[in-house]
Amino acid sequence: MYKKLYCSDGIFPEVQNLLPKILKERSLFRIIISSIDNPLYLLASFLHIIKDNVLKSYSHIDNSFKLVEKLNDFYLNNNYSLISLDAISLFTNISF
Repeated sequence: MYKKLYCSDGIFPEVQNLLPKILKERSLFRIIISSIDNPLYLLASFLHIIKDNVLKSYSHIDNSFKLVEKLNDFYLNNNYSLISLDAISLFTNISF
């Protein structure tokens, strides 16, 4: 299995196509990438197959509905604040 999945010359696939995003204002296109002929395709396929058998961290949350469900009975001390950060917006405030 190791020899089948090992890749020493893997490169990222190139963009094949762009699809317009009609409902989103900030990002105009969704990038479509085909990686079937890519050297890393076998590894990506293998990881996709085993992903359901790998244990997730206790802090893993699938979506916002699961977050609300987890926080429903959660008590937060007054000395702490619950915040949410948007990584895309966060980097616009960093001066270089």
